[in-house]
Amino acid sequence: LSVYFFSASSDMGRGGKVKGGNASTWDQRWTKPDHTNVLFEKYYRTCGAVPEAEWDAFMEALRAPLPTTFRINRMDLTLANFLKNELQTTWIPQLQSAADSETTTAASPPPPAEGAAKPEETIVIAPPRPMVWYPAGMGWQMDISRRALKKYPSLKQFHRFVMRETAEANFLRQEAVSMVPPMFMDLRPDSRVLDICAAPGSKTMQLMEGLRVAAQGAGRPVTGCVVANDMEFRRCEVLVSQTQRLTRMLPHLILINHDGRLIPNLHIADQRMQFDRILCDASCSGDGTLRKSPDLWRKWEPRLAHSQHKMQMKLLDKAMMLCKVGGRIVYSTCAMNPVEDEAVVLHCLLRARGRYELVDTTGAIPHLQWHPGMYTWPVMTKEGELVTRYEDLPHTEQRFLWPTMFPLSDEQVAKDLHLERGMRFLPHSQNTGGFFVAVFRKLRDDPDPAFVEQYRSHLPQGQGGAPDPRPHEGPAAAVPAVDVRETSPPPLPEDEEAAEAAGATKAKPWDKEVKSRGRDRSSLCDYFVPPSEEVLAELKADCRLPDAFPYSQLFCREKGGQKKVYYVTESVRDMLLSMHQAQKWKLVAAGVRMFEKSGPKCDEHYRFAHEGLWSLHPWVEPLRVVPITHKDLVDLLAIPSRSIRWDCLDGDETKAALGAVKTQGGGPIVLHCKDGVVGQPMGLLLAGRVHQYMLFTFCHKEDLVLVKHRLGIPEEEPPVPGARTADEEAGPPEETTGAGEAGAGAPPTPPPL
Repeated sequence: LSVYFFSASSDMGRGGKVKGGNASTWDQRWTKPDHTNVLFEKYYRTCGAVPEAEWDAFMEALRAPLPTTFRINRMDLTLANFLKNELQTTWIPQLQSAADSETTTAASPPPPAEGAAKPEETIVIAPPRPMVWYPAGMGWQMDISRRALKKYPSLKQFHRFVMRETAEANFLRQEAVSMVPPMFMDLRPDSRVLDICAAPGSKTMQLMEGLRVAAQGAGRPVTGCVVANDMEFRRCEVLVSQTQRLTRMLPHLILINHDGRLIPNLHIADQRMQFDRILCDASCSGDGTLRKSPDLWRKWEPRLAHSQHKMQMKLLDKAMMLCKVGGRIVYSTCAMNPVEDEAVVLHCLLRARGRYELVDTTGAIPHLQWHPGMYTWPVMTKEGELVTRYEDLPHTEQRFLWPTMFPLSDEQVAKDLHLERGMRFLPHSQNTGGFFVAVFRKLRDDPDPAFVEQYRSHLPQGQGGAPDPRPHEGPAAAVPAVDVRETSPPPLPEDEEAAEAAGATKAKPWDKEVKSRGRDRSSLCDYFVPPSEEVLAELKADCRLPDAFPYSQLFCREKGGQKKVYYVTESVRDMLLSMHQAQKWKLVAAGVRMFEKSGPKCDEHYRFAHEGLWSLHPWVEPLRVVPITHKDLVDLLAIPSRSIRWDCLDGDETKAALGAVKTQGGGPIVLHCKDGVVGQPMGLLLAGRVHQYMLFTFCHKEDLVLVKHRLGIPEEEPPVPGARTADEEAGPPEETTGAGEAGAGAPPTPPPL
């Protein structure tokens, strides 16, 4: 589909296409984004979020492109250190050499002659460098643009290297400041973690990695889990595709599809389950992303933040309900507006009535720079007027704004609650985007009487406070992000069951949207249930697993059949059983696929799934872990069918092991290649099956590319679009006209079959 951003005019035809248009017409109509916005500059220059002495640097950073950043996955420390060493010893010197040798346009080129082509833009080639504040030097920043990576031949190899490791989830591309919130979660190996607004999944993957790193540091296995939620099912699909790359941590993951404000309660063994750590990365106006979304300069207006405020408060309220005593909540937004940041933190702390406090994070992450939270701030009306008290608003504006958007009249309350412990990350501080982070700790389950008595005049109505001064009469403007016509306050902790029941009966707009497309929302999700006794018996017969194998941790989809069997940890198992019993959850995915039936190769017998080998490998009997040499595995993968008569292999040890499996009737095996695997001293695992004298391997096409990369098989050079082949460049053969030449007049030799 072609999308045209200029408005229709008299010279445009149907569908928005220009009559007789060409490239020059497009160039005349397209204009470069103007990195200015009068209201934006007025508000942030006067609200106090940016110190006056840093204003010029702040604006200059916002108008500059955002650097590319990525982090090295630390789940496998051996591989992570190998890749870090590769960057430092191989790629940085190579890129530095490319920066010295490539010819770029001068900074001040002479003006082009009339009719000459437009001079090329100066492209600076700078090698990647580690970010000083990211732990263990595993976070990296590149100032090389995508255009430069594609333009210069010397950078193409580095680009392919980064893309291969990203596909294998060894490199995880993520904006630098977006890496910060999970770093304040203080994860433990047994932490139960909830990510309320998880899509697209970069922070969820960082939480999964954090559990693994915490377990490695403590010398213990991971016993915790991560529950990732998002409201839109389409975004959940993106979340699935992202997290599926971390196969080693998938048994600890559950993906759900709920409105974060109405996540149901979960009871395990008649006890209400609460989470140890909660990440509330709330949706926001996103003005901290101006560097990567320059179109926001044109769209920014005060009501972008106002429309998000109420939903953000409800999300943080729900997080406070679901957190256990001693637990931690990290609230974050990619917005710099105090209406979405300090205002939400302040009023949620008051509504919690002493249950929570802000955590002092000074020195928690060395070399990380931020600006402290503010005690007071103005709110901008849609006309651009700055107001600090709700009572000072014109009556026409009171319909569109909420009292909780404003600071308290008594600034001492904000100081007592330590709003300065909020962290505002500004783009010019460390060349990042804009962000806000606040860390909460839960102190008690019940309200603190001393807190209620001290701040009674500032508490909302219904919690011992004054009535809500916001008038409830008159129409309200419809804002797409949240319905501001609702006049009831967000649900309080004591009202959560009623709020949940109300949410279950009220029709949601997204339900109507899905049903209008001809499918029911309930059909998009599926529960996970234990496999039947017949399936367990078939698994034991086909896979020959020991009796000690945790069969109670295997699950199948209730509607999806039992051809695929998933493996989960004990904590995830208990949650899945309780969710199925409650029948009010929308499950998208859980666990890692460990066994499956597919294709005629299997003859409808269960086999090992490639994704679950690292979890399954310790349970497979030694006879079925077949060693294979690097050469034999490379030759096997070069066959299109990836199958071969195993007596044709070169390795004597491999043939002897496969012969022993054949004597037991064949069946699924694990091929283990120990030598020649790049970056993995423990070797490479591949699922296979023995049937008579045939050896079959099972690996998806996407995984096969990564397996070949780890085996050191050179990647085929992709064809250049529009390029001519060598035969086309050589042209047709010259005709021979001399009668004395050998073969003159003879018919041409036909090509070989």
